[in-house]
Amino acid sequence: MYVSDIVSSLPPEFYYHNLQHTQYVVEGVKIMSDYHVVSPEKREKLILAAWFHDTGFIESYKNHESHSQHIATQFLHNLNCSESDILQVCHLIEATRLPTNPKSLSEKIICDADMRHLAANNYMEINNKLRQEVMSCCHEKFDDETWAFLNLRFLEIHRYYTSYAKEILRPKKEVNIAQIEYTYS
Repeated sequence: MYVSDIVSSLPPEFYYHNLQHTQYVVEGVKIMSDYHVVSPEKREKLILAAWFHDTGFIESYKNHESHSQHIATQFLHNLNCSESDILQVCHLIEATRLPTNPKSLSEKIICDADMRHLAANNYMEINNKLRQEVMSCCHEKFDDETWAFLNLRFLEIHRYYTSYAKEILRPKKEVNIAQIEYTYS
């Protein structure tokens, strides 16, 4: 698959933003689209956007969303997709840019799917992969306490948008917040 090849060609320092993350986001989009009974047309655009949302890392770590939109546009043009469909997919990719501010249900779904890992049972392991990636790709160093503080702050200001995420994910995210507070207090 086209996106799998792109994401799989990322350098090994992409411990977090890799094919596994992309597949996890796609899975989240599917689950939330079903839960919210999204139309087949919107579901298809959401899945496409989820597949492409991090492909731009192949070009640049910063501003990867713009590069992802460009890659998606080229691919969808080659499939003779309509300009309207391409713009909608690109708009959904843009919605994942931090800080997020989704308006439509589709935007809310892709944002929640992209941050679904905050509620994962193995959040600490996933978070450690993100830490390794940031340190390698952005050449930043974080001691344990600083990283924990930054993550707590992010988790506390982060919000889920869909009713699925509020009902299913938010309680699990609260458990992860408590685990970080306990571990580093």
